[in-house]
Amino acid sequence: MADGFQVAAEAFARGFALPPKLTVSECADRHRYLPPTASSKGGRWRTNKTPYLRSIMDVLSPEDPTQEIYVMKGAQLGGTEVIVNWALYAMLYVGGQFLVYQPSLEMARGFNQDRIEPMIAMTPEIDAIVAKVRSRSSSYRALYKSFLGGALRLAGANSPKSFRQISADKIAADDLDGWPGDVGGEGDPISLLRMRAATFGKRYKLLGISTPTNKGESRIEKAYLASDQRRYLVPCPQCGNMDWIRFDNLKWTPGDPASVYLVCAKNGCVIEEGSKTRMLEGGEWVAQSPGPGKAAGFHISGLYSPLGWLSWETCVAKLLAVKDDPPQLKTWVNTILGETFDERPADVQPTALYARREEYPAAVPTGVGVLTLTVDTQDDCLVWQVTGFGDRGEMWIIDYGQIPGDPGMLDVWRDLDRIRERRYRHESGRMIPLEVTLVDAGGHHWDEVLAYCKPRQGYRVYAIHGGRDAIGPLVPKPTYKNKFRARLYTLCVNTGKDTLRSRLLVSAPTETSRCPGYVHLPRIDWCDEEYCAGMASEVRERVHVCGIGWTRKWTSIRERNEPWDLTVYALAGLDVLGDAVKLGLKERAAAFATPPKRPPSAEGGSTAIVPGPAPDGPPAPVTPSAPGRPPRAPARPLVPPRPMRPGFVSRGRGGFRSRWGL
Repeated sequence: MADGFQVAAEAFARGFALPPKLTVSECADRHRYLPPTASSKGGRWRTNKTPYLRSIMDVLSPEDPTQEIYVMKGAQLGGTEVIVNWALYAMLYVGGQFLVYQPSLEMARGFNQDRIEPMIAMTPEIDAIVAKVRSRSSSYRALYKSFLGGALRLAGANSPKSFRQISADKIAADDLDGWPGDVGGEGDPISLLRMRAATFGKRYKLLGISTPTNKGESRIEKAYLASDQRRYLVPCPQCGNMDWIRFDNLKWTPGDPASVYLVCAKNGCVIEEGSKTRMLEGGEWVAQSPGPGKAAGFHISGLYSPLGWLSWETCVAKLLAVKDDPPQLKTWVNTILGETFDERPADVQPTALYARREEYPAAVPTGVGVLTLTVDTQDDCLVWQVTGFGDRGEMWIIDYGQIPGDPGMLDVWRDLDRIRERRYRHESGRMIPLEVTLVDAGGHHWDEVLAYCKPRQGYRVYAIHGGRDAIGPLVPKPTYKNKFRARLYTLCVNTGKDTLRSRLLVSAPTETSRCPGYVHLPRIDWCDEEYCAGMASEVRERVHVCGIGWTRKWTSIRERNEPWDLTVYALAGLDVLGDAVKLGLKERAAAFATPPKRPPSAEGGSTAIVPGPAPDGPPAPVTPSAPGRPPRAPARPLVPPRPMRPGFVSRGRGGFRSRWGL
């Protein structure tokens, strides 16, 4: 039986014992194991595989006096593991309060499930000191870990409650550029974080990690520029010159990303990517703007990614694929180079749009793979537009018009049904139908739009309206929380407007090649100066919004902006159709360009309203029968489904029923 005095004495000694002089990187090498889900193989953590992370982790050790550390990085570099290794070190050797902030509570729970829980489970030394949670609340278990000598909390930066009544001496802020600029009207989140650590004086440490976004708006870039601006210099394998890897020094044979190599900036030495491992091992962080009292700032791009992760060939191939598409090019600059994207300051000019108009050889030119119909609901009319999409985001404005009348009356929606049934003549002679219809439910006719769309959802007719989110995907998951239980998409219109603005600034394609993202305008009566002015009717300004902070807000500069809104809705319509359609636009365009076996009727000119698909082949031959019997009649052709009868629906005790119709 154990001596009680001896047990008490040992516990007393442990309480006053100094922690071993280990750095965070040495602690990770000694105790950290990676689960198979966190890496390609899993197993013991080895800092030597990512030597550029060693100094970042060691600055977080208690012996280093640096209080604030910021990391502006690209993708595939293992930056998130720095937070996990720091948490492991704190739980084993330092104790105290440890806070980990993610952009949202949902992401905080995901971080716990994917990173923290596996780290605890695969580290016996930590698993033995973490308290076993008895609470039945899953949210409690996901956001709070109590261990011997301290506690680990996870929180979301989108909640003001996460910044109240919690003090910590170790704070990790992940994905800073995804945070709101103003948390619930209480101020900048970085300032709020400093307040959480104010009671600890000079003993607190704050780590901020993020991939940058837009130039002038990125929080991590602002913090990095105010720091000592360290870069990871690596030696040239041939001459030994120390320099940082920059994309401008990568060279390759045009059209062949596999031939990429790095050129030494000093002596022009040719460096193959196979030398990257030796270069990384001999690298060191050097401050470009040293000074007393400055935070430690680290910048590293995806070009430093170890062999087997993200190769130079992949980086070049991705650039060649997106160089003509500004939205995708922005993602490449942010995630690969780890730099902010400097958007073109020029606004879209109506005169430039009017000058770009072109003659279409047919209502639907070659290159179009899908047609969408979008409808803007006004108090006195419905404004509609047909937009075509091709490979890699190329767009064609096909048709545009108005249906005058009060949307509360039946005649307006009956006319819209006739528009939906239109088929447009392709350059090949085929008749192309409309694939999806999106109707704006904003304004004063919410019930009418939902009642119209509900019985037509089988024809891909959906209601949409603009949301309040400043950032996010253009088309999130639909909801059905309305009295008609109709499918409703709440769009992040800022995302769509940013994409459309970038595409309107794309230069015209050459005669020999397509131009991804280019917006074609037809030389036709309705595409006049008024339409082009409506297409350039909004500009983006930097404003301060309560609850959001400094952000860019789209502001209308003219009263009528239907062409702009309808084209943004068209981008959403393509997303609604799904990735299968978006990724197959090239094949769909090639299928449309194949002439039909039997040319369609010339009825209707360039556009035609037909009840069903035109037959592509000759009439079916008479099927021969046995001798002595009359020939059998040919099989009856498939009859296209009848179009939906116009009308609204209303909800009663027996479910939905037609309120009125033909």
